[in-house]
Amino acid sequence: MTSRASCNVTLRRFVAEDAARIFALSQEPGYREWLPSQVYADEAAARAALEFLKERNDKAAAVRDLLWALMTSAEFLTMP
Repeated sequence: MTSRASCNVTLRRFVAEDAARIFALSQEPGYREWLPSQVYADEAAARAALEFLKERNDKAAAVRDLLWALMTSAEFLTMP
């Protein structure tokens, strides 16, 4: 399964092309405060982290073990 959709929200697996958005999110003050281990020095570091997550997803035994990107209106949703 590559994605799940409901209402206006779509869940899908992370892909390497998400690196630019993940890097941009990691530079936001709230993200830096609450997720300091997920702050990346540059887009290449974000891409490497996503590749690690992709490898983990490829080995997941069950759907509940997968890491998903939560998307709506082509943007990642973040917690307030």
